[in-house]
Amino acid sequence: DHHCPWMNNCVGAANLKHFILFLIYTWTCAAYSLVLFGWNYFFCADEDCTFHVVVIHLVRAMTFLCIGAFLFTSSMLMNVTYGLMTG
Repeated sequence: DHHCPWMNNCVGAANLKHFILFLIYTWTCAAYSLVLFGWNYFFCADEDCTFHVVVIHLVRAMTFLCIGAFLFTSSMLMNVTYGLMTG
């Protein structure tokens, strides 16, 4: 058992399913956000596709946060999967 500050609860055998689902949903949302940001950034090559400087900085900040969330939840999912497989 350990305490998870994101769920504000202790994670153990009784609620491990909910913790894994939380990690999977967070990972999926981060991956989806990165795909959307990348799609809009790399496939926006028209002259009509200009953005305000503030919007560009906000998207860069959100991309940085999404990469952090993606990497963090990936490591947590690998850790939980390893714990389940090894007992």
